[in-house]
Amino acid sequence: MLNDEIANVIKQLGYAKEEITADSAEQKSIAELRNLGLKRILPTKKGKGSVVQGLQFLMQFEIIVDERCFKTIEEFDNYTWQKDKDTGEYTNEPVDTYNHCIDSLRYSVERFYRPVRKRTNVGSKVDTIKSLGL
Repeated sequence: MLNDEIANVIKQLGYAKEEITADSAEQKSIAELRNLGLKRILPTKKGKGSVVQGLQFLMQFEIIVDERCFKTIEEFDNYTWQKDKDTGEYTNEPVDTYNHCIDSLRYSVERFYRPVRKRTNVGSKVDTIKSLGL
């Protein structure tokens, strides 16, 4: 679909004012969709390991796919991981096929994913500041 067609479908479905997360690799498309009235479209946040983290987050849930979503079902049935050429063992990298719907699903839930942050020992920081005479 072209961007104007995408924008029209989203508007017809009544989602034009909703927050939409899009593939950050498509900055021109995001800008064009904003100009077409989808003001709350945002790029996804990608970083090292973000695909695996997003997939691990999704695996915590039972995902129910309507039988009419045959492309999504096809992707879930065919999604696979790369194999190491030497050992034949599966790696932690997915194969870059059968992933468009799954990537969209990852993007849509990324705002709910919160990585665990290390706890900071505030007491040791206070002691350090005191030792500096501050």
